[in-house]
Amino acid sequence: MNWRRPTVKFVTGAAFGVVAAIVGTSLSLITGVAAVVAVAVVGLALPRFAFLAGGLLSLGLTWTVLVITTIWQCQATVDFCGNANPWPFAAISLLLAAAGLLLTATTYVASRRRH
Repeated sequence: MNWRRPTVKFVTGAAFGVVAAIVGTSLSLITGVAAVVAVAVVGLALPRFAFLAGGLLSLGLTWTVLVITTIWQCQATVDFCGNANPWPFAAISLLLAAAGLLLTATTYVASRRRH
C-alpha cells in the first residue's frame, strides 16, 4: 500500500470510523468519545487529513443511520421507547458527518492542486 495517497488514507480512516462507531455504540458513551478522540488524534498526525476525513465521515454517517433506525423503531411504541430523546445524538452525528464531508472536500481539492 502506498500510504502517501490520500485515497488509501481515506479508506483506512473510513474503515476505522465504522469500527469505532459500532464499538462505541455497543459498549458505552465513554468508548464512543474515546473512538472520536482516537480518530482525531491519528488523523491530525497524518498529513492532509485524509484519514481524519474518512474516519469522521464514516463515524457520523454510521451514527446517523443508527439514530434513524432508533427513531423509526421507537415510533412503533406507545411511549416512544420510554420518551427517549434521540435529537442530541442526531445533532452530534450530523455534525461529525458534516465535518468529515468538509475535510473530504478539502483533502480532495488539495490533492488535485498538487498534481
